[in-house]
Amino acid sequence: MNRKTGLIITLVAVALTCMALPAHAGWIEVDRHSGTSYFSGAKLKHVPEDGTSWTIIDAQKGTVTMVNHEEQSYTEVDLEEFCETMSSLMTEMMAGMPPEQRAMMEQMMGSQGEKRVPDVTVERKEGAELIAAHKTTLWSVAADGRPYRDIWIADDVAVTEEVRNFIKKTLDMGRKMKDCMASARGTTEADPEDSPRYAELMMKGWVMKEVNREDGEVEREVVKLEEKTIPASEFAVPAGYRKAEFLEMMGSQMK
Repeated sequence: MNRKTGLIITLVAVALTCMALPAHAGWIEVDRHSGTSYFSGAKLKHVPEDGTSWTIIDAQKGTVTMVNHEEQSYTEVDLEEFCETMSSLMTEMMAGMPPEQRAMMEQMMGSQGEKRVPDVTVERKEGAELIAAHKTTLWSVAADGRPYRDIWIADDVAVTEEVRNFIKKTLDMGRKMKDCMASARGTTEADPEDSPRYAELMMKGWVMKEVNREDGEVEREVVKLEEKTIPASEFAVPAGYRKAEFLEMMGSQMK
C-alpha cells in the first residue's frame, strides 16, 4: 500500500491467540527503501529493514500500533487519543517557553487559517516499466501546476473492494493525523495527497514505484509482491510485551 510509514507515528495491537484464529489470504510486499509490509483483511503490518519495530494499522478499528522489540513494549492509539496527545505535548512544550516566544506561538495558533488543498492533476505518461515482474502504468502528478510525483501502478494486480476500502480508510486516518499535528503546531499545511484526485489515483491499483519530481528521489520501489495466505497471528503483539501509554512513548521520542 502506498502509505508513508513516517506519517503513522505509533501504534500497536492487542495480543491474539495465534493458531486459534483463521488465516486470511493477503499480500506480502518488499520495498527496496522501507522494508516489508503484510496486508490482510483490514490490517497492514510494516517491518523496517532493521526489524527493531513493527507498525500495525487496523483500518477497521481505526488504530495504529507500534511494537518496540528492543524494549519489549507496544502502544496502541486511535485518532482521538492521538489528537489529544499532540495537543498535550504542545501545551507542555509551550509552558517551558520564554513569555515572548509563548505569546508568539499562541498568536500563530490563534490565527491559523483554513487548510487549503492544492489543485492536483494526474496524467498518464509514457515510461511504463516491468517492476517486480508486474506490468505497470506511469502516472505523473502535479500540484498547483508544479511537478509533484511520478507513480507507477501495477496493471495486473487485481484490486478488490476490500483493498479499496482499506486504502480509503488509511488515507482518511493519515489525513486526520496530519491535521492534528498541524493544529498542535499552529500551522496550516497544504498537502497534495489530501486531494480527491490523488485518492482516486491510489484506487487504480498497487503502487509499485514512486519518484519525487521535485528532487528526483526514488521514495518507493517494490522489488517483490506476492499473494499469500497470512495467518492472523502475523498481526499479533508478541506475548509478554509491556503495554506503554501513547503519551509516554511520544514523550520519550521527543527527548
